[in-house]
Amino acid sequence: VDVPQDAVTFGPLVVKALEQKPDAIILSAHPDKCAQIIIELKNRGWKDMNKILIFNSGDDVPLYTTGQANLAGVMLYNYTDPTLNSARWNKYKDAYKAAFAGAEPPALSTHYYDAVYMIKEAIEKTGVTGDPAKLKEERAKIRDYCYNVKGFAGLQFNWDMKDGMATNKPLFLIELVADNTASNKVRKTVKKVVVGGN
Repeated sequence: VDVPQDAVTFGPLVVKALEQKPDAIILSAHPDKCAQIIIELKNRGWKDMNKILIFNSGDDVPLYTTGQANLAGVMLYNYTDPTLNSARWNKYKDAYKAAFAGAEPPALSTHYYDAVYMIKEAIEKTGVTGDPAKLKEERAKIRDYCYNVKGFAGLQFNWDMKDGMATNKPLFLIELVADNTASNKVRKTVKKVVVGGN
């Protein structure tokens, strides 16, 4: 069921989805819309919360501020390990929290961070100069380097690319569980690590 970008109510969309008698539901929408759809599903009798899977782009602040405790039991898949304890990740996470009023870094922030540093590495290792006369050629060098980089030192993990696809980046299946220490909140629990990623 497509979720229109300008949707503000989700009852008709949820009814349409439930009419198909799904075994599970995968949500790939704006984080706030994911939360609103989940709330609407619960209001219409959906009980199998662990059969709702949210795409990693939904793992952002609006999901949690809108969904709150309604998200308990929901699963999400992610290429970011929220439980990782490394000096580089902790430094990034602390800086992010300081800059964004204590919010945890959303999943996509690690992708963007890695993209910037992968391009930086490509510039350094391919010897591009920035010469306007060589712009097309040098852009191709950067692209080709990034498409097939080996042993890239990402924010959380070292990983490879082949033809523009990550080949050995871990994928995490995460359950959102009720946080009994804070009212109306959920926390992330890593349920499974699928080595090899996408």
